[in-house]
Amino acid sequence: MREVIQCLIDWLDSVPSDERAHRILRALAEESLTKADLEEKIRRFTNKDIVAATGVITDEPPNKWVDWNKTVLPYWNTRKESIIKFARKRKLNSYPDLGYFIPPKGGRGNESRYELWSNLVYGESSGILLLISGLFNAVDEFDAGDNFRQALITS
Repeated sequence: MREVIQCLIDWLDSVPSDERAHRILRALAEESLTKADLEEKIRRFTNKDIVAATGVITDEPPNKWVDWNKTVLPYWNTRKESIIKFARKRKLNSYPDLGYFIPPKGGRGNESRYELWSNLVYGESSGILLLISGLFNAVDEFDAGDNFRQALITS
């Protein structure tokens, strides 16, 4: 996992930015690296943890400053392919991905939590990356006749 987290940090270094999402991802990656050897539930971070890790001083509540769905996710989704390619160039079998839980209702005890995951990159076919992640996933691939199909992978 350390190697995958370091890959994200190095990718962030390769595309410097002052965007809030970039700073949030860096804080998440650097904090994750310090806890990489700990069990998974300890490697999760709240909005408050992320704001503290960025070092920003703000009057906004942490959940408003982070605003995952409006800052991090759009940023991540437009750059994810680049991050996967970066991991491939390093000959890694996995790439960093985002894990998060945002409860439908806020309030005490219902904090959003964020973490980094390691997802396998196991091959390339007709320009489509084949990815495996989590317990249940849809994998896009082409068969020998270049017919698109989705396969449900279970582990």
